[in-house]
Amino acid sequence: MGFNIKKFSAVAIFTAGVFCLQAQPVAIKQQLLAVGSTATITISGFTSAQLDAFDNAPTNKPQPLNVGRLIDANYTPQTSGQWQKMSNGRIWRIKVVANDAKGISFFGKVNHLPKGAQLNIYTTDGSQWVNAFTNKDFSQQNILSSEIVKGQEAIIEYFEPNGVNDEPQFVIEKVGYMYRTERNGDTPSTDAFGTSGACNVNVKCREGDGWAYQKNAVARIRCLTDFTVQWCTGTLMHNTNKDFKPYMLTAMHCALDGTGKSLINDTLFKYWLFYFNYESPTCANPFSEDTLADRVITGSRVLAHSDDQGGEKGSDFLLVELNQKPPQNWNPYYAGWNLDTVAQMDSGVCIHHPAWDIKKISTYKWPPSFNAPFSTSPDNTHWEVLWSATANGHGITQGGSSGAVLFDNNGYAIGTLTGGNSSCSTPGNTDFFGRMDWHFTRNGIDSTRQLKHWLDPMNTGIKKFGGEAEYPLSVEKVKPFALEFYPNPANETITFSSPYISNTSAQVQILNVLGQQFYSMPNSNNTIDISALPQGVYFISIKQKNNYFTAKFIKQ
Repeated sequence: MGFNIKKFSAVAIFTAGVFCLQAQPVAIKQQLLAVGSTATITISGFTSAQLDAFDNAPTNKPQPLNVGRLIDANYTPQTSGQWQKMSNGRIWRIKVVANDAKGISFFGKVNHLPKGAQLNIYTTDGSQWVNAFTNKDFSQQNILSSEIVKGQEAIIEYFEPNGVNDEPQFVIEKVGYMYRTERNGDTPSTDAFGTSGACNVNVKCREGDGWAYQKNAVARIRCLTDFTVQWCTGTLMHNTNKDFKPYMLTAMHCALDGTGKSLINDTLFKYWLFYFNYESPTCANPFSEDTLADRVITGSRVLAHSDDQGGEKGSDFLLVELNQKPPQNWNPYYAGWNLDTVAQMDSGVCIHHPAWDIKKISTYKWPPSFNAPFSTSPDNTHWEVLWSATANGHGITQGGSSGAVLFDNNGYAIGTLTGGNSSCSTPGNTDFFGRMDWHFTRNGIDSTRQLKHWLDPMNTGIKKFGGEAEYPLSVEKVKPFALEFYPNPANETITFSSPYISNTSAQVQILNVLGQQFYSMPNSNNTIDISALPQGVYFISIKQKNNYFTAKFIKQ
């Protein structure tokens, strides 16, 4: 797991045993000349729009959200790039230009990085420095899976100080040509932040009260397949041994190969990234991503899957084990599960990352029904779910939500998302979740086709097993933030108040359900004139210092 520094202006780095503060990559700090043409690799012959249209063309099969294409690279310090001697060491650089790309990422292996050396990935001007790797980052595994450099150009830089005599041994095997952008292409960004539909509900809203533990089981997953980069959602699962092994459950269709029928090669799971705690600190959407995406685990290994072409012939599940456990300060939770399909489950939630955005929560308030998403599916492999409108929106699912767990009203996992037709424009459409009881034993008899072997290793035969936090949360961590506003519905003005908001100026935004902004300005008296707004449903978002709040109101 490389240290992610894309949001920091200065980073403390140990180099050859000497502590130094380095605010820029070496070449930028030393003001070296730009990388020459002989060390520049250009990727061309297609556009972002062309690749996006091909990779995300509608099909009748379950689809994760594809955001990038993998391009063969095989760059090494011995065969590519340029070396340069410096007074304090030597530096190797290579420049990659991906014509019309929205971003670039890199994937490879680092078999040896000398102690004191550093491997940096950044924009050509150094304005975005996404990774700074040292030998400690590869002490447990040799996999490099970088964050995304925004724009069409990126630099890979290797620096070793004087006194280092070892040769580096690493290879950049693939370049990720990223073609999906933030807010439907309004900005040249590959950030996930702010991309989901406006009807979605942040997990820290009142809809998330009572789900403070379950949400900490959920992670955003950046998946690599044979030739694409894509996003899904996964959930940490508890097992009857109670040993807190980092088992993560998602959907098999997140890991299909180019044929769309079989699982990808096992080695590709080593490059998957798992983002924990990627969520708003309050009910409102934050104004910036800041450090929300900095809790990342690199790599996993596949344990079991449904072998059903991603739900076409079964319940569409995939279980992987992460290469390391989430640390204590991430507050990981290992979700429980329920195989009982007879007891009435009249409500519950799905916690997920729609459009690879920050964590959202969707609520259902009537019992899910048995069904199957495809004509080729065996009968009743899935739960069919209809989402409900709630105080702060109308949760749905989107690309990126694939694999997310469906929780019953007691907090047990009962299924994983295959797909469906819900959206902010059609919130009354339903979604399909592969049933947990099918995942357990009904996709095959081998341990690689069942959840039972992994989640019930003691062979207890029980149908319900509770979740558990390895490091229990304090009461303070589960306390919701309060926002009151009145009247609602309103005609002329709306007033807001909260014990967390002082009398100083707050930034206020009003948006409709499509995310269109109607009002955005500082407000110091906690009362807003809405007389000019057309009739309809709106969201009000309030930011003051580090507190964020959001709520829904009706203009009559």
